[in-house]
Amino acid sequence: MGTTRITTWGFMALVFAFAPLQASEVGGVRSVFEMGSSTRYLGMGGAGAAIADEGSAFLVNPAALAGLRQREASALHAPLFADTRYDALSYSHPLGKVGLAAALARTETGDVRRTVQSVVPLYTFDAEQWQAVLGVGGKVWRGIQLGVSAKFRRQAIDD
Repeated sequence: MGTTRITTWGFMALVFAFAPLQASEVGGVRSVFEMGSSTRYLGMGGAGAAIADEGSAFLVNPAALAGLRQREASALHAPLFADTRYDALSYSHPLGKVGLAAALARTETGDVRRTVQSVVPLYTFDAEQWQAVLGVGGKVWRGIQLGVSAKFRRQAIDD
């Protein structure tokens, strides 16, 4: 029993020692696409890995597709700051022990001023970003679920 406690405490110490490295990865800047396509995910404060029964959960945890019981579609429209809009669609489809999913998200900001020396406006332009995500997840063996997703991003600013 003593060895088990030491092993458990040692493992927990390693996890907490490396946690700051994971947190510093984004450098304080996060992608707008981390909003996902679900208000439930937003309401949970970004704890999307805990959602296991929703089709759009694959955006954070593709292994969640293994637990799908029915087809699901979701849509999200969010007006953000300074003429910026966020739109997202996702669809998930169960196939027995495997689940497939796809999502498409877009942000657009309009009327951005192009200036000279940060004062004189020359003209206005639009900026947009697109993200497409494909995912698959399935039950592998005795309650073990695995999943993988691929993200494709495109960004257009001014010319």
